Amino acid sequence: MANKNSISGLVLVFIGLLIEIFTSISQNFSYSVVYGTVYTWIGVAGIVISIIGLVQLSKVNRNFAKAKIFYIIDICISVAYAIILIILTAVSGGSIENYVGTIVVSIILGVIFVIAMFIIDLLKIKSLMGGCADVANDNNDSIYAAKCINAWNNFLVSTIIFTAVTIIMLIVQYIPVINVIFAIILIGATIYVIVARIMVLVRTMGTYSRFKNGNISSFSADRKDLMNDIKDDHKDIFNDAKEGMQNFRGNVKEGVKDTATGIADGAKELGGNIKEGVEDFAGGAKKDAKEVGEAVAEGAKNMGEAAADGAKEVGDAFKEGAEKVKDIVDGETPDGDK
Repeated sequence: MANKNSISGLVLVFIGLLIEIFTSISQNFSYSVVYGTVYTWIGVAGIVISIIGLVQLSKVNRNFAKAKIFYIIDICISVAYAIILIILTAVSGGSIENYVGTIVVSIILGVIFVIAMFIIDLLKIKSLMGGCADVANDNNDSIYAAKCINAWNNFLVSTIIFTAVTIIMLIVQYIPVINVIFAIILIGATIYVIVARIMVLVRTMGTYSRFKNGNISSFSADRKDLMNDIKDDHKDIFNDAKEGMQNFRGNVKEGVKDTATGIADGAKELGGNIKEGVEDFAGGAKKDAKEVGEAVAEGAKNMGEAAADGAKEVGDAFKEGAEKVKDIVDGETPDGDK
């Protein structure tokens, strides 16, 4: 049984992961060799902090011990890459020819570095989350252990997508139009991987917060057993990647299917509402037209009758006036006198 401070190294791992997130984002949006070198060294500092925490954690859990080894490999690769970038910067020396050659070499090295870090990132996060899950299981909290494994699964899928897009972006970054398209795709992939990394951060710190005073199984194994475990991890990582991508594809397919079904149902319902609305409108328009027609007919009839009456009155008046004029011409007064 370990003491209550046995997993305090998770706090340092949390800080190191936070720095790694910052540098990984900065590197993917920086096309300057100089800035790339600076961000790489900052990332190295974050890895060192994580290693310090994992040195203590490796004494209490097998997965944390494996994570420490993967972090050490990570820092070796990062330092080598940073040194190579410094050399390339010095070699270019302001010459256009050298600068073009530097770009080509940096692209090739960038692709190699991305692939190497892809593998190491998967292995170290798998071990880290596995260690957190073990701590949760030691404290009979299977629900939180499942959350740690779920964080790993999300990290796996997001990292695969992000790495693939990053490699393509490194290749097409100097091709007009295409580089803009993949830059947009890279932004989406970056957001996804950031969310996944944040979940790893949450589970790392959450494990410490929940179980810092709890029960932690002690770990003891010789180097040979540990290396055999690491060897098996390489096989498991590809099986996990295959399963994760299949699940991701299934979820995307199901989501697209549900969306298409929803759109079809919505369109059908909308069509029914439009049809019903048109029918109601047509019926109302027909009724209104009939009423208007009847009102117009009645109005025309009344107007015709009024016009006829008016014409008759006018005719009678003209007739009476004509008779009076005739009487005057005949020498008769209006009263009948000569």
